[in-house]
Amino acid sequence: MRRLLLLFICLITCLYSFGQGQGYKILYHLEYRNDSTSADTKEELTELLVSGEISLFRSCYAAQRDSIKYMPGSDFVGEPTIPISSNRYRIRKDSWGQRIDYYEEMDPISGEIWQYTEPEQGLIVQVADTTASYSYALVNIQEVPAFDINLRHFEQHEPMEKMEFYKKWKEFKANAVDRFVTASVISFSDPATEAHLRKLNTEGMKKQNNPIELYP
Repeated sequence: MRRLLLLFICLITCLYSFGQGQGYKILYHLEYRNDSTSADTKEELTELLVSGEISLFRSCYAAQRDSIKYMPGSDFVGEPTIPISSNRYRIRKDSWGQRIDYYEEMDPISGEIWQYTEPEQGLIVQVADTTASYSYALVNIQEVPAFDINLRHFEQHEPMEKMEFYKKWKEFKANAVDRFVTASVISFSDPATEAHLRKLNTEGMKKQNNPIELYP
């Protein structure tokens, strides 16, 4: 069983050797496969922010979305310039409290956010799972002034246990068409179109068979 972001070649002491009053932005290149039956891979940049005892790991696409929402008084409405990523998680680590909070933005339209908690681990330097489906490689470390890591726009989240998260995640994805119809995002002019879209959703779910963490 693969554990989320835990099969790493770690430098455990790195987080504790960072200077006080100093922050770090650490970039990783991620190459991954959503479908274990296909050789097709996707690539994207991810980032780890470290400031004091707090760190935050997310895709660079998610980082731009957070910046848009986090900027006080911002009237900007739009999407990030970085290519869209299906990886909507944010992983916030509290070394002092020895915990990791996993957040996932389930639906950008409704803003629904789910969360669960795990024990604390160390800094990622390089990682690949046993099937080489997910590979993270350190790209760059930038030294920046200390900053506040606070996902204020994630305060209205739904906490749950890890296995409950996995079960609800599958149900959530399987019911995508019904959610979009209820939200008036889509409508169907004829039953054939609806049947076709539901078939596409089912086929898409079958291809999402290779998450970074496998569950029983």
